[in-house]
Amino acid sequence: MRRIGFLSAGVLLLLFSTASIAQADNSTTQFQTGSWADATGYYFAVRYRGNKVPDIQVRIVGRVLEIVIGQASGMPGGFFANRMSQSYPLPMDADPSRMRRQEQPGLVLFRIPRRQVS
Repeated sequence: MRRIGFLSAGVLLLLFSTASIAQADNSTTQFQTGSWADATGYYFAVRYRGNKVPDIQVRIVGRVLEIVIGQASGMPGGFFANRMSQSYPLPMDADPSRMRRQEQPGLVLFRIPRRQVS
């Protein structure tokens, strides 16, 4: 039986690990963002399709709503990460302190009501 060197064994292990991870985590998620308004408020949607729900974070900076969407490989110490952010200026009558998040399969919706006009 022929022995293989340390470097050759390392390369074989790396190839096997990469193939196993690709098979074990065969999940990708596609997502898109959109916004609209009606008489009651402003809506910001993240639609996604795939096996994994993306990580969706929202923050308000001044009068801007920032939506950050991320996805990792799902494996400990993942080999890739996908991140996208979208910023939306908020109209003056938007009340971000009353923002609500609603989740449904394939959709995460953020609603910001309009301020009450007195």
